[in-house]
Amino acid sequence: MIATLEELAEHSKAWAQWGRRFYEPAWIKPVGCPWWEVAWLRLRMPELPQSYLQVARRYQLNGRCIGCFELSPGRLHKSLACNLIDWNRPKANPHWDQVLEHGARFVASNEAEPIAVVCTPAKHVVGEVLMFDHDLPAKEPVVIAADFETFMLAAGNAYALFYEYRDTNLAAGLSEFLERLKVLGIANNPDSFRAWRQVGEVMFT
Repeated sequence: MIATLEELAEHSKAWAQWGRRFYEPAWIKPVGCPWWEVAWLRLRMPELPQSYLQVARRYQLNGRCIGCFELSPGRLHKSLACNLIDWNRPKANPHWDQVLEHGARFVASNEAEPIAVVCTPAKHVVGEVLMFDHDLPAKEPVVIAADFETFMLAAGNAYALFYEYRDTNLAAGLSEFLERLKVLGIANNPDSFRAWRQVGEVMFT
C-alpha cells in the first residue's frame, strides 16, 4: 500500500517508465514550488489552505498526473501559481459561482470533473477536497478526501493497483482498492467512499 507521499513519488517514476517512452507528467518529483512562488501565491490567493500549500511546497504538482487525475488545474503555464490564478477566475470555468458558494478553489481535475480545495468554512471543513460534476454544474459536489494529501494517496493507490492487476485480475484490484480506502479513512464518509468506488469501477473494468 502507498501510505505516504514519499512512496507515491517513488511509484510515480516507475509509472512514467511504463510505456515505450518516458512519460514525464506521471513522475511526481519531490521538488515543489520555490519559496518565492509560494509567497506570490499567498499574496494572490491568500485563502488557499495550509494543508494544500504544504503539499505544493514538497512535490511537483504543475502539469503532473496520477492516471486520469490531473494535479493542477491546467498546463497552460509553466508555474503552478500561474495556472491556479488563471483558472480561478469567473471567465475561466463555468463552475465559478458554485465553487464560490462552497468556499473553494479549483486545483485539479478527474478528466472533465473539476476538483477543488475548500478555503473558507462556508459549507465544508477547510482543506477538504471536493469533486464537481462537469455535466451537472448545479449538482452538489462530493467531498472525496479530508485534505489534498489524502486525495493524492487515494488516486495513487488506485493507479498502483491498476498497474499491478492490469494483466491478471482487475476485480481483485478493485477489491484491494476498496480495502485501502478504509485504511486511508475515506470509507468513514459514505459519500466519499461511494465516489471513489465509482472511480475504481471505471478504472478496473
